[in-house]
Amino acid sequence: MKVTIIALAILLFVLSFQNCSEGSSPSLSDSPTTPLSLDQVVLPLEKSKNERFNIVWLEPQSINISVLGREGQATSEDLRKVLQTYKRMGIATLVVAYSEFLNQILFKSQKEWSYVSFNKNDKGEILTSTVHSKSSYNGLLKDGDFMDVLMMEAEALGLNVYLGLSRTGDLHLLGDIYHTVKGDPEAMVFPGYDVNARLNTALFYSKQVANELWSRYSGNPSFSGWYLTHETSCLDVGLNYYRPMAEYLKHISPKQKVMISPLSNAKSCFSTKSYLDLVEENKNLIDVYAYQDSIGAGSLYVNGIPQNLYSDAARIQRIVELMDGRLEELKLIHAQTGTQFWMNTEAWEMKGTSCPLGELEGDGSGNRYGCPYPGDWSRVSVQLKNWAEYTPHLMLNEGFSQFDFDIGLLSFSDPVNRHKAKAFTNQYLGYLLGKDSL
Repeated sequence: MKVTIIALAILLFVLSFQNCSEGSSPSLSDSPTTPLSLDQVVLPLEKSKNERFNIVWLEPQSINISVLGREGQATSEDLRKVLQTYKRMGIATLVVAYSEFLNQILFKSQKEWSYVSFNKNDKGEILTSTVHSKSSYNGLLKDGDFMDVLMMEAEALGLNVYLGLSRTGDLHLLGDIYHTVKGDPEAMVFPGYDVNARLNTALFYSKQVANELWSRYSGNPSFSGWYLTHETSCLDVGLNYYRPMAEYLKHISPKQKVMISPLSNAKSCFSTKSYLDLVEENKNLIDVYAYQDSIGAGSLYVNGIPQNLYSDAARIQRIVELMDGRLEELKLIHAQTGTQFWMNTEAWEMKGTSCPLGELEGDGSGNRYGCPYPGDWSRVSVQLKNWAEYTPHLMLNEGFSQFDFDIGLLSFSDPVNRHKAKAFTNQYLGYLLGKDSL
């Protein structure tokens, strides 16, 4: 039934990269020089709700990635203008991916508490460090607290917000639980801390953050839910963190939804219970499953082993994989359990070869995961149109770096990535208005 759609996806995808291959001259619709008028983007839009992104994923630190090499930081007004533009574009929901990044807490803590961070340094050495809530504050903005400004403006605009609790630097917790259960040697070892100690640290941190965020924003009608930032492809492994954390969140904020973002290949890895059984058992705790399509990095299964191939061919194959019954299966699972099925659409991409060793580690193939840059609309449009067949909840990942609205310092300082972001922005806004480009 989906053969025609798959063939169309492949055709559009191949044609897009033939037209936009490296070294070729950009077409008129790719031009980043077309001036953007935000007033042009107003509701009602030409595209129906099911044909456009209505959720945007935000990584707070990306708000200043674009100002590297410049003086100063983005301002509160910059952030407000971006959120106002999202509203005009038909975005209804914001997902703030994390509340801490690289041991910097992104809200001004009113209480003194500390946690142990587990990470690697630029040499790949495994490190632990103690982070204190008050002294590690980074408001991100030149003149305000990122979380405060975002929540106040979201309320003014009537946007829904899911707040992420972050990972305390421990990016590999669930992966290392998986390796430990499996009994293989790939799990990272932090001297003096086994995976249980690390899990307890993650739960302690998440509860402290939840307490503070709830005390600050519980009266804000835009505060719609929580995002549990730790990611996995094994739901039974993830539930070691998700279940106790969701129980706590439902206790302090019974009306707020809880969201996770597993890989779209998510399954039950060790439990005798099926994936459907696990979703059913936890439906009163986990309300939203926002599946990462993993297309930005070209993640797919090769001989049953997940790999990031960072190539256009891998991204094409990934679309085929998901359209070949997987999304239909997920749609049925979440309809049966009464939980929400979202698609977390990776608009960015990466080459996997240009990152310094200080970035995230590779996947074992010699490639490196990191240094994302804006993807091309002709590729993302294939994802959007196909995912819309299965769910009305369509999330763009990631908002700050994928778009360039000519707002303050929220634009790439490097001309290549700025061209990509502006081209994507012009093409997507044009699509919303029923045109080829603005």
